[in-house]
Amino acid sequence: MNKNQICPNMKKITLAKVAYALENGINQMEVDDETRTKAVLALEKMLELAK
Repeated sequence: MNKNQICPNMKKITLAKVAYALENGINQMEVDDETRTKAVLALEKMLELAK
């Protein structure tokens, strides 16, 4: 992996921050169905590659 493949902003996200956001319902966002469908496909591809 080269340095261009690493997002410095993603390194700011911790499990504790994710848990806090989920437990308190903060930082929610809404997207239209087309965007949601594309995002789900991208996530499924990433999860498949992680196997």
